Amino acid sequence: MTNVEQNKGEASLAQGVTALLEPVALLHDEKMKKILASQEALEKQIDRFSAEILKLKDKENNAMLSFYSSKLATSRKRLKKVETTVMQIQDRVENIARMHEQLLAAEKKQEQEKNGACSTADAEEELKEQESPDDTKEKS
Repeated sequence: MTNVEQNKGEASLAQGVTALLEPVALLHDEKMKKILASQEALEKQIDRFSAEILKLKDKENNAMLSFYSSKLATSRKRLKKVETTVMQIQDRVENIARMHEQLLAAEKKQEQEKNGACSTADAEEELKEQESPDDTKEKS
């Protein structure tokens, strides 16, 4: 197997894998955006509810309010962890997409350079062929 055949095989494999994974990545990216939006809405509701509990807690010294206040604080911490994880995943997906675009651009540039080199070699060959018949006529 020549290098050209191997490169074509690798390129075909890369295109196949990309075609397979791209829709999945886009679907997950959309889901991540929805998760972040719902996380933000949930965070606002937790903050609002915590403020109301604190108001009631200040008016009444109720053990149940303290219990729910601490549960909300724990929920807020968990929410922040999930939000951080989702943002990290989204950053990774964006990095993968960026690297994919760069790879495609590099492959396209390489293909154009390769085609340009072939075109130059073909043009030189045609010039030689055109000069050869004239040279034989002049010698006769």
